[in-house]
Amino acid sequence: METEIQKIELLNAQSEEIQEVVGKQPPTIIRWGMASIFGIVLLSLVLAYKIEYNETVVSEVKLISKNPPVKILAISDGRIKNILISEGSKVEQGQVFGYLETTASVHEVYRMKEILEFAYKNIQNDNWKKITDYPFIDFSNLGELQPAFQTFISAYLPLKFFLRDHIYDKKLANIQTQLLTLDKTKLYLDTQRAIYQKDYNISQQDFSAKSFLFNEKVISLLEFQQEKSKLLLKESPIINNSNAKITLDRDISTKRYELTELDQQMNNYKLNYHIAVNSLIEAIKQWEKQYVFKAPVAGTIDMPTLLFKNKYLKAGEEIVSIHQDGKQFYGEALLSQQNFGKVKLNQNTIIKVDGYPFQEFGKLIGEISFLAQNANEANKYYVAISLPNTLETDKKIVINIQNGMTGTMEIITKKTRLLNRIIYSLTDLIDAATHKKVKK
Repeated sequence: METEIQKIELLNAQSEEIQEVVGKQPPTIIRWGMASIFGIVLLSLVLAYKIEYNETVVSEVKLISKNPPVKILAISDGRIKNILISEGSKVEQGQVFGYLETTASVHEVYRMKEILEFAYKNIQNDNWKKITDYPFIDFSNLGELQPAFQTFISAYLPLKFFLRDHIYDKKLANIQTQLLTLDKTKLYLDTQRAIYQKDYNISQQDFSAKSFLFNEKVISLLEFQQEKSKLLLKESPIINNSNAKITLDRDISTKRYELTELDQQMNNYKLNYHIAVNSLIEAIKQWEKQYVFKAPVAGTIDMPTLLFKNKYLKAGEEIVSIHQDGKQFYGEALLSQQNFGKVKLNQNTIIKVDGYPFQEFGKLIGEISFLAQNANEANKYYVAISLPNTLETDKKIVINIQNGMTGTMEIITKKTRLLNRIIYSLTDLIDAATHKKVKK
């Protein structure tokens, strides 16, 4: 019994010693632990101050080509008569690369178009005499353009004959010669009238003297009457001269009217011809739109379907697309009101193109080039983003963007420190807690 009590007492004594050892913490561990915690906190604050990150506004973006592909559509139903290009062919602006079946001879139409353009230049330069050199009569296979050509010929031939046979020049020379003769005659009549008038003035002076003598009873009535008769005879040539001059002035007026009519006739021929040239040129343009495949821009041909002779096309069907050389793109985005006030012109953007995973191909770097100040009907703000001409990503990879591709855009509004972010978050939490207490 005593032995068991001794064992229990010994065990209790050992437990108290163990408790004393375990319960007593070494001062060194405490100091190092506190120092480590302080160091970690301090290091975290330093890193939070040093580390910067981008504040961004995120939006969807659409990539638009500044020179989008140009689609050429069939204007009317018809079969392909000839096709002069293949997939990937290079074409120049204005180049003809095919045409539909037409009753007109394409060669004749374009030969006539070339002559008409030359004729139009001569009209602009007022060089009318060269129009007689045009072989318009040789055209007989103009098909759909034949009615317009006949209208043109109706205006062309009168002017051509009027100029070629020198009808205008002959009539003009004849009228001018007659006017010159009439002017000389008028000059002669004026000279003649001056002589008659001088002779009449002398006779009138003599008559005045005789009248004085008659009144003084120096001469007889018979002698006075004879002197008066002489005066009347001197007046007669003047009257005849005046009548001749009136007739002459009427003839001159008639010839000048004929000259005006001749010029008016010539001007009418020219005007009708000018209108006819413009009308026929316009008719050819409409014919080209309907039957001819012409490249409106330079670039590379892209065929949506295979094109071949006798293939039937419907009006509105796409014939080809022309991809213009020198691709240049820009981005378009619509921003909501949230954080819109942070967005400014010339801010950098990071664009992740959906068709090119950014982990593999990288991201495009752009810049805000336009910022709308007013929202659209959907309460969105339009933003345009300029992109590098080479479309090279930050991984130095050039990607082949297609018109209308989409992606995600991050607008870098500013750079800020991580410490500021932490402070802002803590401030928001405190404000939220304070607001919650106020509500309670």
